[in-house]
Amino acid sequence: MTGSAVAEALLNYAQYVIRAETSVSLEIPVLEENGVVAQRTILLGPATQLDSRLADGIVGDEEAERFPVPSFPPVGGKGMPSDIEPIPEYPGDVLPPRGEADRG
Repeated sequence: MTGSAVAEALLNYAQYVIRAETSVSLEIPVLEENGVVAQRTILLGPATQLDSRLADGIVGDEEAERFPVPSFPPVGGKGMPSDIEPIPEYPGDVLPPRGEADRG
């Protein structure tokens, strides 16, 4: 079990992970059976199934203090420089003569 704000952030973040067709490991605060809040790692990906339900117990400021919303890493990849030669530009809508782009 975790806090409402953590659950909401996790459900929203999961949409981005699914769209990016990737998986990420996340640390979130959870309430252990002994009443202690601990950080646990979850794997979130396109096949992950999440269930969200309201539970009685901790609310308000106490909930926010015990279950802070973690920062989640960005998803979607990172741009990398390319070694490919740039394609020569031509003015306006004019296409280059056939084969000219291939000659470089």
